[in-house]
Amino acid sequence: MSIMELGALGEFVGAVGVVATLAYLAVQIRQNTLAMRGAALQTAYHDVRDNLNSLDTNLWRRFYDGEEVPPQDLSKIRQQLLNMMRGYETMWWQKSHRMIHQDMYDGYISAVRLTLARERSRRLWSDMKHRFHQGFVAEIDAYVEQEGGIDPYRPES
Repeated sequence: MSIMELGALGEFVGAVGVVATLAYLAVQIRQNTLAMRGAALQTAYHDVRDNLNSLDTNLWRRFYDGEEVPPQDLSKIRQQLLNMMRGYETMWWQKSHRMIHQDMYDGYISAVRLTLARERSRRLWSDMKHRFHQGFVAEIDAYVEQEGGIDPYRPES
């Protein structure tokens, strides 16, 4: 074998090595992307779970039932609603950046129906929505409008 033939063989082996390396990197990037999506979903789930676990259910029940709520308790409700909506906004952002899939997002965001089921909570949302991303606000407002006056807490007659 001449030096020219050995050079050509070396170039060929090098090219195969580059292609194999690129294929390996593509697989690694895909696996890393899937792992990041899983971590994002897990974080979103934990945030929502922690928010829901921290709710004062008796306070929210009184609020939803239209009872008079003292100002300090109304302040707690506002803060808890703000925290819940921040969690939903985080999921919206992750969905917008393709970190979680649409079907997973739809399952979580359907909880907005419960969160904003009553007029009182929708009024609180109206008072605080200027603190959120405009795209998120537009999506939530459209969702609430689509749901209309559906109240999942009221038994059907």
